[in-house]
Amino acid sequence: IPLTPLPRFEEAVVVAAVRADAEAPMTKRELDRREIESLSTGQEMPFLLKEVPSVTQYSDSGSSTGYSYIYLRGIPQTRMNVTLDGVPLNEPEDSAFYFANFGDFANAIESLQVQRGVGTSTVGAASFVGSINFASIDLKDEAAADVRLGVGSFGTNRVSAAAHSGRLGGGVKLYGQAAYQDTEGFRRNSGSTQRSVYVGATRDTDSSFFKFFGFAGQAESQLAFLAADEDTLERDLRFNPMSPDERDEFGQRFLMAQYHRAFG
Repeated sequence: IPLTPLPRFEEAVVVAAVRADAEAPMTKRELDRREIESLSTGQEMPFLLKEVPSVTQYSDSGSSTGYSYIYLRGIPQTRMNVTLDGVPLNEPEDSAFYFANFGDFANAIESLQVQRGVGTSTVGAASFVGSINFASIDLKDEAAADVRLGVGSFGTNRVSAAAHSGRLGGGVKLYGQAAYQDTEGFRRNSGSTQRSVYVGATRDTDSSFFKFFGFAGQAESQLAFLAADEDTLERDLRFNPMSPDERDEFGQRFLMAQYHRAFG
């Protein structure tokens, strides 16, 4: 039976990409779930990525938790495109993204890709220096749960619990995670307390896929962003010129829903 081609016309064709594949002409580094789990000890994401080429980082507290900042090729995160499942995470106020606002982010991530230089960045801040795109956790077909406990130097404590419902009726899968982390910080009076909740849900059929993912985080931090002079540090490396009463409290909420439908 001969079929006659039926042309269809469109005013514009938009090609959007978030992840660069193996043939894309750009430098990149990818971490899958197994690598993320092996590296994650409760530290903020800038410190988890410290082995990635061209990445440098520091924190106000002098430890790997609390206010931390990431640089790519020596340029700060305000010139970096940061996304989760293609949705921009950079704040509109200063185009930055503060991982301190919610703890144990790594446990809710399936994979990530760091691109150095202008690449396949999606909407959001310009990728002047590069981009970091995260993919939220893949929901499992079988029911599962895990609990993580950790203790460390300088009064660091960490506990998190996550659960997968497995595949329910109608192709629905659910996910939830709660995390708590507390530390005194390396510098004096630079402690922080982080509380966070992550939730996810998916539903897939033969021709469609729906995914919901979100988180809510709350962080209470003592401030330590001022520097100390060299003579003082020689006497006390942990010196913090700021008062114990100088502190802040921030919360952050993020909700995302995506729907994919295959036609034909």
